[in-house]
Amino acid sequence: MGIDSDALALLSALAESGPTEPPLLLEAIRAASSDSLLDVVERTPGVERKPNATRSQPNRFAGLLVGAVVEREFVRRHTDAMAEQGFEFGDQTKEGSDTDYLVLDDLRRPALRVNVKAHGTFFQKAQQFVGLEPEDTFALATYKVRAAYRKSRDQALPFLFAIASSPALAAERAAAELPAHVEAVVSIQNTHKGLKGWKVVEDRLVDHLLTASASDPSLMFIGRLDAAVRRARWRVLSALKANDLLNTMLDERVPTVSNPNFPIPPHSQPNMHFSLGGDMIGLDELLDMLREHGVQHVATKIAFREI
Repeated sequence: MGIDSDALALLSALAESGPTEPPLLLEAIRAASSDSLLDVVERTPGVERKPNATRSQPNRFAGLLVGAVVEREFVRRHTDAMAEQGFEFGDQTKEGSDTDYLVLDDLRRPALRVNVKAHGTFFQKAQQFVGLEPEDTFALATYKVRAAYRKSRDQALPFLFAIASSPALAAERAAAELPAHVEAVVSIQNTHKGLKGWKVVEDRLVDHLLTASASDPSLMFIGRLDAAVRRARWRVLSALKANDLLNTMLDERVPTVSNPNFPIPPHSQPNMHFSLGGDMIGLDELLDMLREHGVQHVATKIAFREI
């Protein structure tokens, strides 16, 4: 099979997966016979080729894949640490919100809100602009800090950022290892418009690749990525503490505000830069607190900005 037929077979598999009806693109795949990928895409109702469209490296999709592997490892660690403690997960990863998981108590009441982050691209000029070493620097958009703080305050529910940090988690690395037929599918979004339900396609594709990686030699890189995630540096920061640090260290840690020489990429947002070692605690330390002292102890630590 060639790249084109492999891509069609992959889309056909996605059309048969998932609990909901597939988007129009996947319905078109169901009806296709020996058509080329391009023919099927462009015969889908509402889909058109973008003028002067060119394929680009699929870093955004690769970032979604890396994020899913990181989320899977977070669940594994929490499940292992919380065994027989009465805590459960409310999975919010498909909701498109700022929350990946709700940690639920034994009565299924929300106890913690968690946003999981994959950190693989380091700020190489961190020492120059924010006074931190590149490997110790984690950037988070200021609006995300503010939004998480407001949600935590308004709902009286602790909001945590859980970060897995390793250069092996850079989206560019995963993108470079995607098989050609997967890249052909992902590039449809770059070259065409009117793709209604594309997020469903991406979600199904991520789930399919994670499942298939156990038996497909072309997806061995996902196993390596999974191992890198397990070895990554895992840290935790509450929205309350993040917001306090933003308020008190605005000039030192938000260079777009304080430094006229700081280069601002197009369409970028101002970032607050946190120290992984100085501003955060380890995920294992947090899980030990939950296991040994309970969620009230953790909530108190968060209220006093110790987490």
